[in-house]
Amino acid sequence: MILFDSFAMIGESGHRGVRSLRDADEFVRRMDHMGIARSLAHHFIAREVDPLEGNERVLRMCRGSDRLSPCAVLYPSATGEHGEPAEYMERMVSEGVRGFRFCPAEGRYRFLPFVIGDWCELLIERGLPAFVDFGVQIHFWDHMPDFEAVYAVCQAFPELNVVVGHLGAEANRMLYATMQACPNLHCDLSTLGAKFVDDAAGRFGAERVLFSTQMPIYDPGSSVTMVKYCRLPEADVELVAGGNLSRLLGEN
Repeated sequence: MILFDSFAMIGESGHRGVRSLRDADEFVRRMDHMGIARSLAHHFIAREVDPLEGNERVLRMCRGSDRLSPCAVLYPSATGEHGEPAEYMERMVSEGVRGFRFCPAEGRYRFLPFVIGDWCELLIERGLPAFVDFGVQIHFWDHMPDFEAVYAVCQAFPELNVVVGHLGAEANRMLYATMQACPNLHCDLSTLGAKFVDDAAGRFGAERVLFSTQMPIYDPGSSVTMVKYCRLPEADVELVAGGNLSRLLGEN
């Protein structure tokens, strides 16, 4: 089983008391301790303050590493922070970025087609997925993602694979309804119950569930345990552990 984490954060958070892993070596040592082979990581600065600076930092931290894959954070293009969207995405892709994340809670916008639709079209052109979460600072017992917005994007762009993360411990009813309505929606497993992997994969197929940890904010042990001790067939476990993420990123 090769674990490829679809949701990890690197660098230092600007929020007091948030656990951080400041450099790549420290991050990889933590991965080694938990048996995680690879991580798709974005920078705290990119999600919290400045996507341009944060994306540049994650590129530098991941450059030359076969364990860390850079994930760029995208803000709505209407404010012009990224410059011309197609040019910016082309540059990120040329630097080895295959994952692009939206963080509407921190960015103070809604994940809706008219807000981020141009980015979605560019991702479809390149065959790349859109990752989205609705705030990692909200404790998972109190958290409910904006599934109405996720539904709107999935319906508007049926060729776009969307991966929603940080789901909340009691989000199953809304998550399952949205996944049932949107075949292009995938989910990660961090912050969910111990039997979630078996239940979600049984309902929608193992191809739509991705291993994730939200490291270092959350301890990765629970996510590793959920995959390691689920009751899925071995081939399905391999998909959840890392095969699905590799496929969505165009690696195989």
